[in-house]
Order: sequence, then C-alpha cells, then structure tokens
Amino acid sequence: MLLDKREGWGRPVTVKSRNNNKTKKTNEHKSKSSRRRRGRSGRLKNDKEGGDKHDGRYPHQDRPFVAPLRLLRIDKTNKTNKTNQNKQNKQNQKHISMRLYIKDDADAVGEYCAEYIVQRVTAFQPTAEHPFVLGLPTGSTPLPTYKALVQLHKEGKVSFKHVVTFNMDEYVALPRDHPESYHSFMWENLFKHVDIDPKNVHILDGNAPNLMEECDAFERAITAHGGIELFLAGIGPDGHIAFNEPGSSLRSRTRVKTLAYDTILANARFFDHDLSKVPRMSLTVGVGTVMDAREVVLLVTGAHKALALSKAIEDGVSHMWTCSMLQMHNNAMILCDEDATLELRVKTVKYFKGIHKAHEELPAELKAALAPRDRQALRQTSL
Repeated sequence: MLLDKREGWGRPVTVKSRNNNKTKKTNEHKSKSSRRRRGRSGRLKNDKEGGDKHDGRYPHQDRPFVAPLRLLRIDKTNKTNKTNQNKQNKQNQKHISMRLYIKDDADAVGEYCAEYIVQRVTAFQPTAEHPFVLGLPTGSTPLPTYKALVQLHKEGKVSFKHVVTFNMDEYVALPRDHPESYHSFMWENLFKHVDIDPKNVHILDGNAPNLMEECDAFERAITAHGGIELFLAGIGPDGHIAFNEPGSSLRSRTRVKTLAYDTILANARFFDHDLSKVPRMSLTVGVGTVMDAREVVLLVTGAHKALALSKAIEDGVSHMWTCSMLQMHNNAMILCDEDATLELRVKTVKYFKGIHKAHEELPAELKAALAPRDRQALRQTSL
C-alpha cells in the first residue's frame, strides 16, 4: 500500500507488481522478523533488544508525515484566542456582583431607589464637562421612583443640572405630543418637575425619516458622553428589558423592534383597551447597550412579575428571558417588593435578606471605607 502524498495526506492506493500481474500491497513484509510493532511509548521497536528510536517514518512512507502548514497555523491561532478569552473571562468573573434588595411594597422600592440615585449622583460630583449619565425606563414600575426623585429635588437634596439622560425606548409612528408617547411620559412624570437642561435629555425619535440612522446616532451619543453610569430598568412579565422581548439577542444594540402580540395586549390598557391603537413597532436599546452601563438597577414589583424575577436570579442565562443577562453584569442591583418574590425559593429569599441585614449592621466606619468617597474613587471602581 502506498500513500497519496498530495497536500501531505495519506490515502492508500494499490499498485501492480512488475514481476507479475497480481495485485500486491507494498506494506506486506515477507519475513515475520522484519516487521515492527508499536510499543506503549508510541515508538516503533525492532525485535532486537532495545529497539530503534522512531525517526518519524512509518513502514509505508519514505518521508516523515508533515501536516499542511495552513492547519498548523489555524490550530495555533485558535489555541491563542481561546487562551486569551479564558484569561479575560476569569478577570471579568472577579468583579461580577449582583445584589437583591427586598422591600415591603412598590412605594418602598421607589423611595429606596430614588435615595440610591441621589447618593450616586452626589458622590459622582457631576460638572458640565463631566456629567452624570443616567439611563431611564418608562412604564408603571418606575413611577414611584420618579415621584420620590421629584420630592427629593424639591427638598434641595439633588440637582439634575449636570445630569444627562438616555431613555430606553419609544414607539414608532406615534406623535411626540401623544399622551402615551414616551416623550410625553418622561416630561409629565419627571423632567418638567426638576432642573434638568432639555438639551441633556435624549429620547429616541420614532418619527425620524431614517429609523436605522436614528438608532445608530443614539448609540454614538451614548459613546460621546463616556457611556452610561447608571441604567435604571424595569422588566415585563415575560422578563423583557426595554423592548428586548423573548428571543432577542443578548448582544443586541439600539434598533427597530417589532412588538410581540403579548406586549401589544399588555399595552392596550394605555390606549383605551383598543388593540388597533397600539403601535406595532418601537425603537429600543439593546441588551448589549444596557450591559455596557457601569451599573444597572432593575426594578421588579408585583406578583405578575414573580416568575420573571425567579428566571432572572435562579435559572441560567437565556435569550428567552433577557433579564437573566444581568447575572453576567459586573455591578447589578435588583430592587423588588415582597409580592415579586412569590416564585423564589425560600432559601434564596433568606440568603439575600441575610446579606442585606449583615451589611446594614456594619459599623459606620467600615461602610464609609467600602463606599467611594469622591468622584475620582468612583471612576476607578467603575472601570
């Protein structure tokens, strides 16, 4: 048997002997003593004691087998990429942290969240050159938080003068001044009650002539402002963040999104329960856009979102429950009420309550040491 040496590969072929017309295989040896056998060490040994070292040649080859260079190059590249990826994953895992705080009801969640945002903005010490960039959601879940923020602003505890906001989503082809547009929602429930500069408000335009360009410009604006410092988010009963419904890519960016029928049904209550009035499309930030924020705060209230919360915490990461991606965020916090924990395991609830209680009992000096004291320290811990 000979080997076809094209491209360095061995393929058995048969040849005819010159002495006769019978077909013979060239690797058949006439004498038993001339054969070689392979030992456990992988070498080919002679019958003689000690044997010969394997020189890279096999009985049926006249030269050592050399793999094609292209294969060696690909294997080396893949090995290098895999090593670098493993190192990066291990480095990222050192900083992954997800907290769960359970409050009595939705109002308590809103008050705690508002106080936390005020604390973050104050510690950041924003300026005109380096503003605090805040991502904001819409819907009924963040309303208690917005109400509490307005009250804290009236009490002089926070200023939005150097705060830049980016909203999560907006309906397509719904007039900006429509009472159910997210422009109207944000100005009615938050912006007109605080001292925010209108030019610092960024909300997607669902009536833009080029929707794809509008989405790309939104992403560029976020990058131009140095990224989002804190992204406040809510979830739907099916676990969607913004309009990233089940099946959305976990690496998605701001884009045009067709709404699922369940979402249309859920939003019909805002349009006099008339399905024909509910928009079918929206512009939304992607899961990847949210994950790029240096911190994410997720609000979950109500028994109808209990299943989504359990999927976000107790199950694995899945694109069918986009909220579960927060398990991979470096700095995520979930605020929920008691009703939202109905689907969680008792052990899970006790664990997070115990962690929170232990943190509250820490001495004031230790709490101060754990918290960043100024904007420079806050930047370092965020990177």
